[in-house]
Amino acid sequence: MGNEAIPKHAADHGPLGPDPINFGGGVYQFIVFDKEAPVVVGDEAFAPFQIPPDFDGMKLGAVEMHVATPSSSGIVRCQVRNITQALDMLTTRVQVDANEYSSKDAATAAVINDANATVAHGDRITIDVDDAGTGTLGLAVYLAFYTVPGFTLRGPQGTTGDTGAQGIQGEQGIQGDPGGITDWEGSWQASFSYEESDAVSHNGSSYVARQAHTSDTDDDEPGIGANWETYWMLLAEGAEAVEGLAADGWVAWDQPDDWVYVSPNSLIISGNHTEILSKGTRLMLMQTTLKFFVVVGSSFGGGSTTVTITGGDDYSLANAAITDNFYSYVANPQGYPGTFDWSASCNPTGFSSLTTEQVRFSVVGNVCLLDFFIDGTSNATTLTFTLPFAPSQLRRTPCRGTDNGALQLDVASLALSVSSTTADVAKTFQGTGWTASGNKAVIGTVSFEF
Repeated sequence: MGNEAIPKHAADHGPLGPDPINFGGGVYQFIVFDKEAPVVVGDEAFAPFQIPPDFDGMKLGAVEMHVATPSSSGIVRCQVRNITQALDMLTTRVQVDANEYSSKDAATAAVINDANATVAHGDRITIDVDDAGTGTLGLAVYLAFYTVPGFTLRGPQGTTGDTGAQGIQGEQGIQGDPGGITDWEGSWQASFSYEESDAVSHNGSSYVARQAHTSDTDDDEPGIGANWETYWMLLAEGAEAVEGLAADGWVAWDQPDDWVYVSPNSLIISGNHTEILSKGTRLMLMQTTLKFFVVVGSSFGGGSTTVTITGGDDYSLANAAITDNFYSYVANPQGYPGTFDWSASCNPTGFSSLTTEQVRFSVVGNVCLLDFFIDGTSNATTLTFTLPFAPSQLRRTPCRGTDNGALQLDVASLALSVSSTTADVAKTFQGTGWTASGNKAVIGTVSFEF
């Protein structure tokens, strides 16, 4: 592959495709010398490549080098240099050993300088050939960039524009339906004083009061009385209605039994409530501030129900009164966060230092969906991290990894065991161990029943 303007130092500046690790970046190929051209020592052996706008803020995550004809003696060694920032991007240069075609088998693996790895739009990147070996022909370097967690392409806030002219006043609208539900009153009753926004169930449907009134069977019985629509608004009809379900998706806890703190991740309630508070049920409660949880399990014994819950790293129970209790079976009731952070509690092992710990999870029914991205300096051949709760079945799923700074073409493997909160990640699906040095990273998604 050549470039007529620079035949010795050709470059393919087009991305080869998405980053195989799916970090959100891409892989670039640099043809420093054509396959029949001798490799020679020199700075800027490759015509400088300019970082495009969509790579602004990304980091160099992996580097690999290949030759067309291997050196008969001596190492081929190169440095990746950011000309604009005047920085070497590798602490240990990438090399291809004598009689080898690729750096992936090198005795000394390349090490990326994390402090110099971030690039900006317009940075000029080049390849310096420091050692050429003997009789080496053709040289290609692959650089993999990925998105830095938390990075955004959003620019600074612009200045506020001028206020537009006042429009003409519109016509008065009709009176709207009542606002949010004030109280759940259970089943509708005759001769009962209802306030505006009180909610009831009747004949399998749910209704909310449009105005304060004392109920009368002939006049305002929901769905039946002669003038019921004057007093009630239908929320959900027949099979669509859920006992106590408000418009925001939450059901008020109308049982006489209080929720009582046991631990940061459990509470106890008098009576048997295991059918109501089953796995996957969403909870909303008040302890000075509003908190959200999901039920991991519930059990009845000794006259009480013990409920195990999790709010990830975002929410935990305090040893204090629990008030304003709600539950929901809806996928996304109002205010519910959807996913919970688990980064601070995932406790990765197999690293001397960590660059990134990014773990989040969500729960639907009795299934957990967990996303993970863990990156750092390896000091062991193993890699584990802690799950928010234990699976109920064996699970093995593919993920992607970097080992000793090299992007892995083979998929890595994440294994889960029954009743264990430890996730075990191997470098390959066959269970190969990691290199106990250099950069090590894994990223993927796993779902499991609990």
